[in-house]
Amino acid sequence: MAASTTSKSELRKKLSTAGLTVDEILSALECSDISEIEDLLSDDENENKEMFFPASQAYRRREGAASPDPVDEDQAAEEEKAAEEEQAAEEEQAADEEINKTNHAMQEANATHSSLTHDRLPFIAKENINWKPRGVLFVTPPMNFDASHTYEELLTPLEYFLRYVTDEMFETMAMCTNIYAHQSNCTNFQCCDAAEIKKFVGLHIMMGCLGLPRTRLYWDTAMDIPLFSTMIINRFFKLRSNLHCVDNLEKEESNTDRFWKIRPLVNTIRKRCLELKLEHQLAIDEKMAPFKGKLNVLQYVRGKPNPWGVKIFVLSGRSGLCYDFLLYQGSTTEIDTVLSSKFGLAASVVLHLTQRIDTLNHHLFFDNYFSSYNLLNCLKSRGIWAACTARVNRFAAPPLMCDSEMKKKERGYSEEVLSEDGVVMTKWLDSKTVLMASNFVGKGDMDKVRRWDKKNATYVYIPRPEVIRLYNNSMGGVDKLDFLISLYRISTRCKKWTMKLIFHFIDLAITNAWLEYVTSAKQNHVPAKEIMDLLHFRLRVSEALVKCGTKKTVVKGEDPAAVRPLSKLQRSKRSA
Repeated sequence: MAASTTSKSELRKKLSTAGLTVDEILSALECSDISEIEDLLSDDENENKEMFFPASQAYRRREGAASPDPVDEDQAAEEEKAAEEEQAAEEEQAADEEINKTNHAMQEANATHSSLTHDRLPFIAKENINWKPRGVLFVTPPMNFDASHTYEELLTPLEYFLRYVTDEMFETMAMCTNIYAHQSNCTNFQCCDAAEIKKFVGLHIMMGCLGLPRTRLYWDTAMDIPLFSTMIINRFFKLRSNLHCVDNLEKEESNTDRFWKIRPLVNTIRKRCLELKLEHQLAIDEKMAPFKGKLNVLQYVRGKPNPWGVKIFVLSGRSGLCYDFLLYQGSTTEIDTVLSSKFGLAASVVLHLTQRIDTLNHHLFFDNYFSSYNLLNCLKSRGIWAACTARVNRFAAPPLMCDSEMKKKERGYSEEVLSEDGVVMTKWLDSKTVLMASNFVGKGDMDKVRRWDKKNATYVYIPRPEVIRLYNNSMGGVDKLDFLISLYRISTRCKKWTMKLIFHFIDLAITNAWLEYVTSAKQNHVPAKEIMDLLHFRLRVSEALVKCGTKKTVVKGEDPAAVRPLSKLQRSKRSA
């Protein structure tokens, strides 16, 4: 009995070192045969090999059993290593599958981004818009904007311009011009290359700077302009009549883009605009590309310097720098149809252009053509603070004082009302009433502004709401861009809308490039007197483009660095 007890205590120790469960230990202790216990220890050998193997070896050594074969140990180590490698391979494959799955999900998310955004954008029907009673003050929400700048090395004017109209674009224009000349059976047309197209564009830029009344005057000997002697006048007009950006035979039947003939150039310039770092104050407005010829999307916008032409919606900064634009082409305008049907054309233009805004707390301003209650609500949900002039019928009759009653007040009087969704409307009496709407500012910190009092024939200072001050200071970016383009606009007296728009966007590219140059020059602490103005910048770009396509001829005895292109008379004498 004592022997049986001793053996069971020894077995208990052995079984506990084997890592068995309590039930297995109890059942094993009831057995008197050691072989049965060993069978029990080896039941889960395959599942618990690493756990049981050391204990079973110790038991066998204590019982005087032989040590395991080294060959078996090597084989087990190899199997263990192979298992680890297989497991690592499976984990790597699973990781690759997860990455591919994530990329695929991202692609699907990008493809359906607009449809997902539609569901998330808030929309409130007019009958559900609730305004708070008068006297409830609007509190401006806290906002922090990252105003850090990216400093870059100062480049040459040509390098800034080639960021917008790239060398690849000039090659495409040369190829498509040659194709069109062949298709139209143009007689005596020699194929051009990218360098000659650069020269052709450079001469047009120079024409915009000089502004002579006739094109042929630039080649007149009385004018004696050396830059124009680099290209024969007949060659110039042949290139102008055949200039193309696409192959006319490659248009797809499903293509509804009415500006498809200039789309490659437009996309190239827009690509660079989208790469620019945004300013804090932004504005959206419409500008016109002047044209009075035949075009089925021609627009008339009253009040513009050039009321007839192609309408372009522009997202611009306070400096005048263009960050994005959209060509208006009627029903085929590149706007999401779901957005257009839900919010209207004007509001959907703002939502389309603001997709480029990827940081929070920007200030955005636009006029009453675009404004609506739901637009301000949507921009607020995306972290964009907007203010605009308003049309009262788009804001569900806010409880503001009527015009006739407000005109009885003193000049400079203002009031504001707040909606439950955080949209504030401000009405201010100047020479006439002004109605503003915003999602971030109302009367705010009012200041004084000087106005002329016609009745007393003197200047007076009247209070002005903060929203009026911010709007006046930041809304003029698009108008400034349009003004800069109009200063030295490339003049092309032709009836082709393609030619007009090609050179209008080249003007836009040069103006944007100059604004980039000015910003970089100031960041690099260039003295104000040494910063080129727009005219000199355009002249440098024109000269550099012409020299890109000019082959220099060195005369014996002359300094190669001082050689200029030969004039037509000099070439005729040399050939004789």
